[in-house]
Amino acid sequence: MTDTKQRILDATLDELDAVGPSQLRLKRVAAAANVSLSLISVHFGNREDLISTAMLQRFERLFDLFMGPYPPDADQWSPSDDELIEMARNATDRAQNEDRRSMRLRLLEAGAIAAHNPISFIGLLEINERANEKVLAFARKFEQQGLLAPGVDAIGFSRIWFCMLFGQVTVEYSASLAMDDQSWTELLRISLVSLFAPEVRSAYLAG
Repeated sequence: MTDTKQRILDATLDELDAVGPSQLRLKRVAAAANVSLSLISVHFGNREDLISTAMLQRFERLFDLFMGPYPPDADQWSPSDDELIEMARNATDRAQNEDRRSMRLRLLEAGAIAAHNPISFIGLLEINERANEKVLAFARKFEQQGLLAPGVDAIGFSRIWFCMLFGQVTVEYSASLAMDDQSWTELLRISLVSLFAPEVRSAYLAG
């Protein structure tokens, strides 16, 4: 991506943060990016495409940060059993802190806006597929090393992992379902431990 296009996207995200999608004005974006309105049209077409492209980029950046604990190249990754268990426990804990809560909500917002545009929707699918592959590669290491419970395979592990760690977005600020972070983290651990073989469950719960 050219520096000019990135400046326009950065200015668009700043404008979105300041006033929201409905109040975004292309003149302010152009002024902030130091470009003409016609150049925005050349690069991004219309206002809706610009907003969707900017939010798609935010979604991708946030998703990459959120998926940070997972190995970039699983084929070259040879963790010990203890390292895998520690990684799973840390991923559970990291998902609950305040920064991650804010990140999940921004992911939800960015994804919802991008999903309404045909061009950026394709991009969302590609990002989600990449995330799925990373978690699945992680889960396959558990499967290969015999750490999963009987009846649990890598795909099943990945689906449940995603549902439990990312699905909580829908109840994030529900007053009737409110729970403090420490209790929720412990509940996640207790729930996820059923995915592991009996001989490694105590190691997962420790710490």
